[in-house]
Amino acid sequence: MVDEAATPIVTVAIVAYQAGAFLQRCVDSLAAQTFTGFEAIILDNASTDGSINQLDLPDERFRIERLGKNLGFAAANNVAAKIGRGAWLATLNPDAIPNPDWLACLMQGITR
Repeated sequence: MVDEAATPIVTVAIVAYQAGAFLQRCVDSLAAQTFTGFEAIILDNASTDGSINQLDLPDERFRIERLGKNLGFAAANNVAAKIGRGAWLATLNPDAIPNPDWLACLMQGITR
């Protein structure tokens, strides 16, 4: 059996800029996914609201990439596509709260 956490199938990119309290809720809901074969890259577009510094990462699947400046949404997602290890890239807005089966449903669609 493949350790899904060690070999992510999906890279989830969360581009954050001044995301405030939304960001932690987004990360927490991602940690509750029933499909666990993912890594999450939180791309910080040079936020100054403290949301990145206060972020509590749930486990080793989550990491922060500080971009140093605001690259914008598309360019930041391109960074995730470049550095991510997953075969698939999913984007998630920092104010989104996905259902626990969000990634599982995406994977079902892919395998179909």
